[in-house]
Amino acid sequence: PGTGQRDGGGDAAAVPLPRPRLKDAPFDFSFSGLKSAAIRWIRDHGLAAAGEDGGAAVADFAASFEAAVIDQLMGPLDELAARHEPQLVTAAGGVAANTLLRERLTAWGLERGVEILLPARTLTTDNAAMIARAGQIRYCGGRRDDARRLDARARKAWQPPGMRAAVEFTGEVGDR
Repeated sequence: PGTGQRDGGGDAAAVPLPRPRLKDAPFDFSFSGLKSAAIRWIRDHGLAAAGEDGGAAVADFAASFEAAVIDQLMGPLDELAARHEPQLVTAAGGVAANTLLRERLTAWGLERGVEILLPARTLTTDNAAMIARAGQIRYCGGRRDDARRLDARARKAWQPPGMRAAVEFTGEVGDR
């Protein structure tokens, strides 16, 4: 199960995991250093073989990883709030289902007088619901697109120089 689904109550300080920050982009973050450290710790401590039955070690790792991710997400909020004085902060997507993140965001908002808007958990992992809502907002705002002009062709975003794609799907009828 995901870290937020564990009831093992692991120790969030048990596993020393980094909270890397990008110097030139204080509001951006990267999980690559955290992921690398997590993979090394799992390998070095034999957690991969233990799996779900790893007991306290798995619970501690899960709690530590969850805390590190949430620290990364919460880290830039104070500086953002100082610069932009938001009246409302929201979270969306699967991460918004995490109980600890929801609690930390709510506490952060209460301390600063900022409204925190969180979707119902049942909607946080449903990308179709999020896309439908975005479409509804645009439609209700008067935006209309001619369906004949919509382009649903799949394209590769980047191709290394000198390489040709083995398969290219154009979306035209009859393409395979």
